[in-house]
Amino acid sequence: MFERYTETARRAVFFARFEASRFGSREIQTEHILLGILRMDVPLVVRLLSSTQKADAIRQEIESHHPDRKSTDTAVDLPLSKECRRALAFANREAEQFHHRHIGPEHLLLGLFLEESCEAAKILRENGVTPTQLREAAASSGETPSAPRPPAAGPRKPDFHDLTAAAADGKLTPLVGRQEELGRVLQILSRRTRRHVALIGEPGVGRSAIVSGLAQRIAEGMVVPPLASRTVLAIDAIALIDLRSPNRPGPLPGGDAANTILCIEGLFDLAASQSALGILEAVHLLEPHLASEGLQCIATGTPFGLRMTIERAPALARHFEVVSVLPPGEAESVQILSAMKPQFEDFHGVTYAEGTEEAAVHASGHFLRHRNLPDRAIDLLDEAGAHVKLRRESEPREIAFLRRQIRVLNRNMENAIARHEFTDARGFADQEARERQNLDRLLEEHKRNSESAITVTVEDIHETVANRVGAPLAAVQSVLAKAPPTRVEQDLAAQLPAELREQIPFLASYLAACTEDDVERLLRAIRKAKATPGQ
Repeated sequence: MFERYTETARRAVFFARFEASRFGSREIQTEHILLGILRMDVPLVVRLLSSTQKADAIRQEIESHHPDRKSTDTAVDLPLSKECRRALAFANREAEQFHHRHIGPEHLLLGLFLEESCEAAKILRENGVTPTQLREAAASSGETPSAPRPPAAGPRKPDFHDLTAAAADGKLTPLVGRQEELGRVLQILSRRTRRHVALIGEPGVGRSAIVSGLAQRIAEGMVVPPLASRTVLAIDAIALIDLRSPNRPGPLPGGDAANTILCIEGLFDLAASQSALGILEAVHLLEPHLASEGLQCIATGTPFGLRMTIERAPALARHFEVVSVLPPGEAESVQILSAMKPQFEDFHGVTYAEGTEEAAVHASGHFLRHRNLPDRAIDLLDEAGAHVKLRRESEPREIAFLRRQIRVLNRNMENAIARHEFTDARGFADQEARERQNLDRLLEEHKRNSESAITVTVEDIHETVANRVGAPLAAVQSVLAKAPPTRVEQDLAAQLPAELREQIPFLASYLAACTEDDVERLLRAIRKAKATPGQ
């Protein structure tokens, strides 16, 4: 009967037999099958019920219906009840309808649900499980169909991000500053000719934020009528080129070109790569559309990438009007971080204390000078939130120990059942139940202790920097207490590779106690090492 069952499904039915004997039942009921599935396929159950707590609640509910637990002799095979046999027949039928060769736990659950009057179906319904969920779980079970499925028709389409819809849903960070650059973008887009924008700036200065600001303006209706009906779609340049049909350029995907502003991230950096194929593909794909009066483009890139595009693909560059994006100052960066702070608080479940934005900007100015504002300060603020959340939510050792104990007891119980050593299995099951009660008690205590608000402080920003550079917190705070970066630090930054520049403040602090001759000798040694191959 169980030849077509997967190993997990067979073990679930076998465990159901053990549960039936443990409860003193003379036959295997549908709720025993459900208990077996709860035990043997936890990921599937959690996916259907949304939490492990619901799975535990179902287990406790079933056990509460059998308070006496007068065990039967498990050496004798227990028969399946009529309801159980019908449920397994339903499971077999559903697997055949999906053209699945094997019957898994997802088919068993569906069979239990279809036996509407049984106890297991009632429990599943009470916990919000629907037949649609169960059929979706069966369809996505990974089981190879017995009949081949027809291949998907048509080429794969690139994945565009609709920024206008995201802005309407409040998912974008409000644009702070950059009004001059945004105004210039709106002006170019409103022109009759040469109406495509090139946002050129170093990585991290906020080029994408300007595009998001444009999408917000359109979503709010705060643009001139010709732009009010436009949709801003964003895609990475490499993704767009890679997914183009190799036989023909064809129309650009993404909707009605006449109502689309297409933002191509990193378009001008294609020319800066060693291979020129990417930028040539871009010319072949985009130039017919750029020359028309329909689609409008906003492309981003670095100054070096723009220079290489002008050199390698002047036909593409001539369609774009350049808008330079420079790094914001520290005061404006603090305002940007303040605008982004609520999103980080929602994501990490923390609150940021007053002054953390200034601390992130200040610390990044010392230790991440090789990167640009506001990106470097945003990274520190985000990482500090993650650091504090993980530190606070780490479970105590007692909880981790109990989880390991329960896993060990589970394995011992399953092995005992497989060997038909049911007396030992009952002992392991009872011990596991006691340990699970202890775990629930400790988890409740930990939850109560963690409910208070988690606050990210200025010292947490400093600790994040210390973890990043691998230095003591006191050393980081000592460097941050100094005046702004010195000329020595700036000279070192010009000589050292980017991966070593986070150590510059410590090196500069050491050099502050040295003579000018010592400093000059060190700089000469660094220059010589850079110029010598293999050093």
